[in-house]
Amino acid sequence: MSDKLSLGRKLVANTAMNFIGQAILMLLTFFATPYLIRHFGSVRYGALLLLLSFINLLNLFQLGMNTGLVKYLAEDFGHSNHEDSRRLLNTGLTLYLLVGALPSIVLAVLARWSAARFFHVPADLQHDIVLSLYVVSLAFVVRFVAEVFNAVPIAAQRFGIVSAIFVGSECVRTLGSVLMVYLGFLLKAVIVVNFLANALFLVGSIVAAKYLVPGLHLRLLYSRDHISKLWHFSKFVALGTIFSRVSGSIDGLIIGSLMPAAYVAFYFVPWSLCYRMWALAFNVTTAAFPAASAMASSGNMEKLKDLYLRGNKMVMGLAALPALALALMSQEVLRYWISPEFAIQGSLTLKLLSVAFYVNCLVHMPDAICSGVGKPRIGAEYSVVESTLKIGSLFALVPRFGIVGAASGYLAVQVILAPWFLKRTNALVDARWRDLFVGSYAPLAFPVGITGLFISLARPHISSLPSLIFVLGLVAIIYVAMAAIFILDKKERSACLSLLSQRLPISAASHEVQP
Repeated sequence: MSDKLSLGRKLVANTAMNFIGQAILMLLTFFATPYLIRHFGSVRYGALLLLLSFINLLNLFQLGMNTGLVKYLAEDFGHSNHEDSRRLLNTGLTLYLLVGALPSIVLAVLARWSAARFFHVPADLQHDIVLSLYVVSLAFVVRFVAEVFNAVPIAAQRFGIVSAIFVGSECVRTLGSVLMVYLGFLLKAVIVVNFLANALFLVGSIVAAKYLVPGLHLRLLYSRDHISKLWHFSKFVALGTIFSRVSGSIDGLIIGSLMPAAYVAFYFVPWSLCYRMWALAFNVTTAAFPAASAMASSGNMEKLKDLYLRGNKMVMGLAALPALALALMSQEVLRYWISPEFAIQGSLTLKLLSVAFYVNCLVHMPDAICSGVGKPRIGAEYSVVESTLKIGSLFALVPRFGIVGAASGYLAVQVILAPWFLKRTNALVDARWRDLFVGSYAPLAFPVGITGLFISLARPHISSLPSLIFVLGLVAIIYVAMAAIFILDKKERSACLSLLSQRLPISAASHEVQP
């Protein structure tokens, strides 16, 4: 098997593991979200989304350490240096406990002030918001510490384990929330379920880490050498992490502080749909980062360039279908999936966000490659500029244009900055713009064009949720069939077939599925 085929097969296999998990979660979310919104109402659901925004915002205190852990653990796995991995993980545990405790305490202390400042809800909900913020502060610490151990299967490129842990905890979060609502409990109970899901994620990550790192015992350790190593790599990643976390969570807080809580729901339901699309594409990045680190450490720049071009194609190919569907059928998706109210309030926002998130997918692979080759400063600079421009656009546009202004500002920022990031990464891997367009983007043109035409012709025939699901299913079949022919090259199709032959019985006489 050639190096390129091995690379393509590994990238396809690892991406497939992540993709399967995301597909399961998307299916659960598809049925759970309208159920929760109907029982919560737009105001309470908006308050729930704001509470979860606080957890996302607090994650900025990771300071890029998780990326550093993945990078150095990947190098340790390459040299079977389990002793260094053990010291690195225990040092990371100490750092994460110390760093995570402070914002958790601050959030708990400021719970009443935060409830009054950011949650424009009826007075009878204020008490529930305060109690929920206390639980949120605990949920944050649990998930924060879990990231130390979750770095292990990522670094080992064991994405089946990564996906199992993530999907398991998210299934508990989603199904537990539905169960609580079915039993008649609302905001506080759902937040408690989120805490339990984070606890499950922590336990699963610890078990995986102990399995993959022989002799690992959890204890607090201070290693100056490892702290110095993490800081040397993570100082620029930290800057990028802080700004990207702020950028990813500030929308809800600003909208919540300027508009009624219902508009947080009208904005975040479209946002969450687009985020799922973004997460599908991010699966490729998750699989590519440790591979890029290993290639950079061995000096194999030709394979790194190949990874960059193939990864870009996979990212944009995976995101293209949901981006098209959400942009062209935003009205139908929100009307028949949620309610006519959400279609009226959020249709244009969904169109704008779907395009914005798709443009943002252009920087997925550049970010992984830059971090993998030890140049996180490029990604940090991008995050700083992106977050600054986005926050400025939110304050400038939301008071005048509401949630449509928020989505428009985000789209404008992505269109301005994505080409700059691509140019920097092209220079890093010695790729030309022609290489990128021919190798990564041009294969998408025909499948995307035909799929978009089919969606436009099918829209008038959508009149209910079943008809919407039927059209989406046909669209998916058409796109996947054309993608297999026009997007994947011969090596990548061989990689897919090789993966399927290991996962599925290939004859009636075969009774054993290969691991």
